[in-house]
Amino acid sequence: MSEKDVAPYEPSREVIRFSKLRVLFPSKTHCVHAVDEVSFSLSAPSSFALMGESGSGKSVMASTLLRLLPKEAIVEGRISAFGFDNLLDLPIRRFHRLRGTRMVLIPQNPLGSLHPMFRIDTQVRQTLRVRGQLPKRQEEIQVNEALLRVGFSDPKRIARMFPHELSGGMAQRVLLAVGVGVDSKPDLIIADEPTKGVDAADREHLVALLLERFDQSTILLITHDPWIAKKCQQMAVMYAGEWVETGESRKILDHPLHPYTQGLLAAHPRYGLHPIQGFMPEPSALPTGCRFHPRCHRCDERCRIEHPEPVSVDNRMVRCFHASS
Repeated sequence: MSEKDVAPYEPSREVIRFSKLRVLFPSKTHCVHAVDEVSFSLSAPSSFALMGESGSGKSVMASTLLRLLPKEAIVEGRISAFGFDNLLDLPIRRFHRLRGTRMVLIPQNPLGSLHPMFRIDTQVRQTLRVRGQLPKRQEEIQVNEALLRVGFSDPKRIARMFPHELSGGMAQRVLLAVGVGVDSKPDLIIADEPTKGVDAADREHLVALLLERFDQSTILLITHDPWIAKKCQQMAVMYAGEWVETGESRKILDHPLHPYTQGLLAAHPRYGLHPIQGFMPEPSALPTGCRFHPRCHRCDERCRIEHPEPVSVDNRMVRCFHASS
């Protein structure tokens, strides 16, 4: 799928809504803010990229949605989806029935996410059995169909393999088959860095496969790569636990307004490999004022003192005092 093939964003039914979501991790002296008052909604069908460096809070948001955070985490706000007022309040057994049916996770580290001692067919079968018992022959047919669905031309050969025999791209496609199965049509697919550890050729194919084969689902794609984010219809750029720029992906990445978004593009191999100076602040030691100001070439006194609120500029929301200048 080329950039020209990305469908325009036309929202229809709302699938999920995050309202003032905050995630804190308590320490002995204070609370660490990993995600700070993030609000947004996703409609179906659509694709949405969440982009930022490691430590920006992207994966914490996915873990919050899937209720995979450690017990000591404090979560505030609301996640409304699938007719439920707040997924965070659902009894855990009821919530588990949603995972793997209404919403599916494609995790990072595909080889580490597959059991090394079981063949691929066994691992796909386990997913099918969660959705209902089938005769053995029917299971075999559905395993092959699930592998065909994610782009394998010889599913019987792949089904007999062990994870260590797969490349990173093959393992990621197997995880997609394990997560989605053959006839499942999840409302929401969360892909957490799906191209991590995957070579360039497989990367393009994997993202195209995800966006084309599941074009009736809502896809939340978490990535640090602007080239991957650009293939989604909408996106948000995240820094130090908060959103700094959000809107249509193509507009943002063709003409970024926030200095951090500009820096992410400049640091990418396709755009010159000019890294952003400095490091993302620790959530326990956030700077006063704008959280990006210690690394920003446009920083002034106001940026050091005052925390910017998002403003609407050029059909997007930008958290920067200089976005319109």
